[in-house]
Amino acid sequence: MVNTLGNGAPQAGLTSQLNECTLFFLYLAIASFLVCYLEIAMWMLTGARQATRLRQKYMQAVLRQDAAFFDVHARSGDLLQGLNEDTSAIQLAIGEKVCAHIELRVSCPCSIGWDMTLVILAATPVLAGVGIAIGIVMANLGKKASDAYAKASSIVAENLGNVRTVLAFNGADRAVKAYEGALEVPRKMGVQQGIMQGITVGFTNCTFLCSYALAFWYGSTRVRAGKYDGGDVMSVLFAALLGGFALGQAAPNIQFFAAAKVAGARVLGMINRKPEIDDQEEGEQPESVQGHIELKGVHFNYPARPELQIFKDFSLDVPAGKTVALVGESGSGKSTVIQLVERFYDPDLGAVFIDGRDIRQLQLNWYRQQLGIVSQEPTLFATTIRANIAYGKPGATDAEIEAAAASANAHGFISALPNGYETQIGEKGVQVSGGQKQRLAIARALLRNPRVLLLDEATSALDNASERIVQDALSRLMVGRTTIVVAHRLSTIADADSIAVVKGGRIVEQGTHKQLMALPEGAYAALAKMQMGTPASSPLTKQDLEAETDKETAAGTPETPISPQQSLEKQGQAGFGRLWQYNRQEWPHGLMGCVGSFGLGFMMPGMAYCMSSIIAVLYNPDPAQIQSQVSKWCGVFAGIGGGAVVMGVLQQYGFACMGQSLTMRLRALLLSSMLRQEVGWYDREENASGALASRLSTDTAAIRGALGDQVGLLVQNLVTFAVAYLIAFSAGWKMTLVVIASIPLMIIAGGIQASVMTGFSSKASELFDAANQTASEAFAAMRTVAAFQLAGPLCRVYEGLLAKPQAAVFARAHASGLGFGFSQFAVFSVYALAFWYGGQLMRAGQMEFSQVLKVLFAILLAALGIAQAQMSFPDITQAAAAIERVFGTIDRSPSIDARDSSGRKLSYLVGDVELRKVSFRYPARPQVSIFENFSIHVSAGTILALVGQSGSGKSSVVSLIQRFYDPLSGQVLIDGVDVKELNLPWLRQQMALVSQEPALFTGSIRDNIAYGCPEATDEQVVEAANAANAMAFIKKAPAGFRTLLGEGGVQLSGGQKQRIAIARALIKNPRILLLDEATSALDAESEGLVQEALQRSMHGRTTIVVAHRLSTIRSATTIAVVQSGRILEQGTHDELMRVADGAYALLVRARQQEPPPPKAADDSLEAAAAAEAKAAVPRKSMAARKSVAARKSIAARKSVAPGSRAGGVRASVFGGADPESAAGMAGGARRGARTSVAGVQIAGQAFSRMRGSVFGGY
Repeated sequence: MVNTLGNGAPQAGLTSQLNECTLFFLYLAIASFLVCYLEIAMWMLTGARQATRLRQKYMQAVLRQDAAFFDVHARSGDLLQGLNEDTSAIQLAIGEKVCAHIELRVSCPCSIGWDMTLVILAATPVLAGVGIAIGIVMANLGKKASDAYAKASSIVAENLGNVRTVLAFNGADRAVKAYEGALEVPRKMGVQQGIMQGITVGFTNCTFLCSYALAFWYGSTRVRAGKYDGGDVMSVLFAALLGGFALGQAAPNIQFFAAAKVAGARVLGMINRKPEIDDQEEGEQPESVQGHIELKGVHFNYPARPELQIFKDFSLDVPAGKTVALVGESGSGKSTVIQLVERFYDPDLGAVFIDGRDIRQLQLNWYRQQLGIVSQEPTLFATTIRANIAYGKPGATDAEIEAAAASANAHGFISALPNGYETQIGEKGVQVSGGQKQRLAIARALLRNPRVLLLDEATSALDNASERIVQDALSRLMVGRTTIVVAHRLSTIADADSIAVVKGGRIVEQGTHKQLMALPEGAYAALAKMQMGTPASSPLTKQDLEAETDKETAAGTPETPISPQQSLEKQGQAGFGRLWQYNRQEWPHGLMGCVGSFGLGFMMPGMAYCMSSIIAVLYNPDPAQIQSQVSKWCGVFAGIGGGAVVMGVLQQYGFACMGQSLTMRLRALLLSSMLRQEVGWYDREENASGALASRLSTDTAAIRGALGDQVGLLVQNLVTFAVAYLIAFSAGWKMTLVVIASIPLMIIAGGIQASVMTGFSSKASELFDAANQTASEAFAAMRTVAAFQLAGPLCRVYEGLLAKPQAAVFARAHASGLGFGFSQFAVFSVYALAFWYGGQLMRAGQMEFSQVLKVLFAILLAALGIAQAQMSFPDITQAAAAIERVFGTIDRSPSIDARDSSGRKLSYLVGDVELRKVSFRYPARPQVSIFENFSIHVSAGTILALVGQSGSGKSSVVSLIQRFYDPLSGQVLIDGVDVKELNLPWLRQQMALVSQEPALFTGSIRDNIAYGCPEATDEQVVEAANAANAMAFIKKAPAGFRTLLGEGGVQLSGGQKQRIAIARALIKNPRILLLDEATSALDAESEGLVQEALQRSMHGRTTIVVAHRLSTIRSATTIAVVQSGRILEQGTHDELMRVADGAYALLVRARQQEPPPPKAADDSLEAAAAAEAKAAVPRKSMAARKSVAARKSIAARKSVAPGSRAGGVRASVFGGADPESAAGMAGGARRGARTSVAGVQIAGQAFSRMRGSVFGGY
C-alpha cells in the first residue's frame, strides 16, 4: 500500500488497492474483537481461578500448622497479609498483567527484512541483562516492603480485634502512630522501586529508539543498493515501532511481576510447609480407648521461650475414668499439661501416653477426637449458636445440640433470644456475655462425648448460679471419663480423685483433698487458706432445674447486640479529585511525574513525525538526498532516546512518591476513622475486625495502583493522543476530522467497560470481606481449631464464601474482555476509514504522500495510546470502587466520637456516678429492651458491687458509664454532669477498666502496663506491677519488664495476663475503677493477694465491681442484685443479710457451712478502709430498705411451692449457690430452705436420661 502511494500508482490501481486494504482492516477489526475478548476474559478468569485455589490451599496450609509455628514464626496479621494482599498480587500478575505483557512482548518485527530485523534486535541482550538485574533489585525491595506491610497489618488486626480496650484506654492515637511508623519502611521501598522502574522504562525506550535510528540508517543503505524499497523498510520499522512501543508499555508490568514473585514465594512457602506436628500423617487408631493418661519424664520448653524451662523430668499419672485436678500459682505449668496432652506441643524429652501408647504414634485427628477441652478464654466463631455448638461433633442432630446446651445450662438463654439457636453471635462471640460464651464452649465440648475431658478453668467465667448447675452437669458427665481439671478455685475440685499441686514445673504434693488438708504446713493447705470465701454449693433440685430453664428468659437479652442492623451512613465525596487534595503536599513530586509523562507522551508523536519523514525520503530518487536526510532524522531519533531516560525516571519516581505517600496517608486516616467509631458500629457483622483489616489493606492498595502506577501511563497516553492529533491536523485536517468523528465510538466502549467493571469490583470486594473475616477468626483461634479438628469445616465455609465473589469476578472478566475487544474493533475500523479516505484525498490531489503518512502514523499512535489507556481500566475501576468505600468510612460521623476533643473537662473529678431513669437498647437490637427506667447511684469514693446472672445487665452498666453506648432516654451522670457533655477522651482517662478477658498487645510487659499512661516512669510501672502481684513472675521473665509478650500476650498464662491488665488499670490512678470479674482468672494465692491490692486501691476512689463470686464484694459499700435489667435488692452486705428470705441472704447463708477464710496480713488496714468508705456514704433508712426488700421477697415466695420457696427465689435470681454447697444443702434448715429428696431424684434422673440420649454415657 505504501509503495502504491509512494510510487504514484495509476488511479485504477490505487482505487483497487485502497479497497483491498480497507476490507483487510475490517477483517482485522472483527478478528481483534474476538481475540481481544478471549485474551482479557480468559486470562482474568484463569488468574481468578488460580488465586482462588491458592487462597484455599493457603487457608488449609495455615490451619494445618502446629502451635509452635504461631508462637514463633507468624502472627495472625502476617497470615492475613499473605491471604489477602499476596494472593491478590499473584492474581493481578498472572491474570490481567501477564496477558498484557505477552501481547506487548510478542509485538516484534516481522521477517520481511531479516537482516534489518537483526539490527533492531541487537539491543535485546542488553535489555535482557538490564531487565534481569533490575528485576532482582526490585524483588528484594518488594520482599522488604511485603514484610513491613505484614507487620503493619498485625498492628491493625490487633487494635481492631481489641477495640473496646483501645477505646477504654484512649489508645487510638498510639495505634495510628505505631501504624504510621510501620508504614514508613514500605513507603521508602516503594519509592526506591519507582526509581528502578523509571530507569527500566527510560532505558528500554532509549535503547529501542537508538535501535530504530540504526535500523533506518541501515535500511536507507539497502534502499540505495536496490535491495529494499520504501514499503519493505516501512513494514519492518512499523513492526519494530509496535514492538518498541509495546516493550516500553510492558516495562511497568515488571513491578507487578516482581511483587508477585515475592508474594508467590511467601504463599507457596506456606502451602509447602510441613509442620512438625502434622494431623495429616498416618498413625495408629486403636479400636477402643480407656483414657489412661500418663506424662513420663517430660522435659519441655516453649519454642518461643527456649531459655525458660517449664518442665524438667515431670511425671503425672491419670488413671482411666478418674479425675485429677491441677492447682498452683499462675505460670506454674498447669495449662502446659493440657497443651501437651492435646499435643499442641511435643515434649523435648520424655513422652505423653494414652493407654500405654505414645501419643506421637497415633493419628493426630483421631486422637484429638477422643478429647474434649474447655479453655479459660472460650473461643467462638462468627456464626450461629447452633453451628458453634455443632463444631464439637460434625453431623450432630438438633436434639443432640439442644441437649448439650441444656446440660451446659445454656438452653434457657438461647431459647430466650429472638432467633434461638439460629442467632448470630458475632466476632469472637461478642454478642453474648462472658458467662454465656463459656456455657456455649462447654456445650461444644460435651457434645462430642469425649473419653478424656480437659477443663482449664472451665467455669471461671460463670456466675454463681450458672457455675453451680454447670459444675453439677460436668460432675455427672465426668463419671466414667478421664478428666484433667486445671482450677484456681479449690472448692471446684474438692471431690477430685487426686489433686496435684504444681509449682515451678514440678508436682510438690499429690493426694485427695482430705489427705492434703491433713498436712497443715503443706502447699495445698496454704493455697486453701489463701482462698478467700470460696462459695459452697448445694445439690440440684427439681425446682432449681425448672427455674434454670426459664431464668434467663426473664433476663431477656445478652449484654451486647446479636444481629446487625443495616443503617444508612453518610457517603463520602468519593472521587479522584478528592484524592488529589490529600496529595497536595506531594505536588512537587506530582509535577515531576507529570513533566516526565508529558515528555514520554511527546516521544511517540515525535517518533511518528520522524518516521513518516524518513519513509517519504526513501522514495526520493536522489541517493545523496536520501543519505543526508536519513542521517539528520536518525540523529533526532537518538536525541529523543536520550530524553526518554530522563523522562522515564521523572515519571516513575514522581508518581511513586505520590502513590506511596497517598497510600500511607489513606491507611493511617482510614484506621484513625475506624478507631473513632462508636462500639455499636463494630457490633455489625460487616464491620468485624477481619473484614475491616482486609478493607484497609486491599482498598488502599487498589487506590495506590491507580494513582501511582497507572496515572503516569494515563497522562502519557493522553499527551500522546493530543499531540498526535495536532500533528495530524497540521498534516491534513480533512482526513483528521473524519477520523475524529469516530472517536466517540471508542470513548463509549471504554465508558461502558469502566462502569460495568466498577460495579463488579465493588460487589466482589464486599463478598471477599466475609471470606476474609472467616480466615481472620480461624487464624486467631488456632488452638480451638486444632482441638476440635475444625480445619476441614472452616475451610469448607471459607471455600463457600469464596464462591460468591468468584461469580462477580467472572462477570467482571467477561465485561472487561468485551469492552477491550470492542475498543480494538473500533481502532481497526478507524484504520480502515483513515486509509480509505486518505487515498481518496490523494486521488483528488488534496494531500501528498508524506502528509498521508504523517496522519496515518499519528492516528496509529493515538489509537495505541487509547488502547493502552483502556488496559488500565481494570485498575482504575477497582480504585473507583475502593475510593467510595474508603471515603464512606472516613466521612462517617460516629454517634459517639471516641476522639472528639470538644466537651467539658472538669477541674476536679470527685467520682460521683449515677444512672438516672435510663432506658437502653443495643443499636443492633432495638426490639429488645435492656433497661427501662433504670436508676442507680454510686457516691464518690464508695464501692458498688453488681451481682446477678449472666445477661442480666451488669456489664451494660459498665458500658454506659464508659460511654461505649448512649441510653435512649435518661442520663448517665458523672459529678452531676451528663457524660454526653464531657470531653470523651478526658472522661475515659479518669476511668480504668479491668475486663473478664484481658486484652494485651504485642510489645513488652512494660509497654502493656503503661498502655493507658504512656508517660509513666519506670518507678510507676514497678509500683503498679507490685500492686497487681505481678512482680514475681516478671522478675522470672527472660528480660524482665522488657520481655516481649507476643500477639495477645500469648507468652503468658491466663492469670499472668490478668495481673498485667490490673497493673495497667492501677497505673492510671483513676478516679473511677471498673472491675468486671477482675480476679476470675487468678489462682488461689494470686487472687487473695490481688484482691487485697484491689481493696487498697479502691480506697478513696469510686469503684464499680461486676462479680460472680460474692466473696470478692463482701466489703462493698453497696451491693445491687441485678435481674432482667432491674435492681432486685440493694444494700450493704449486712443490710441484705438481715432480709432473711432475700435472694442475696439465701445465697450467702448457703456458704456458711464452710469456715470463714483466714484474714490476710493487712486485714486491719482493709477493714479500716472499708469502715471509712461506709461512713462516707449517705444511706437510705434501713426501714425503707427493708420494706422494699421485704415486698420483693414476699412476691417471690408467692410464686413457688411452699416446700421449695427459698430455693425457688434463690434459683430465680442466681440459680443457686456454687458447686460446693452439697453439705450446705444437707443443712438447709439453717437458711430457711427445704429440699425434698424426690426433687433431687427427679433432677438426677433427668440429667441421666439427657446424658444417655445425647452422649451415650460411658
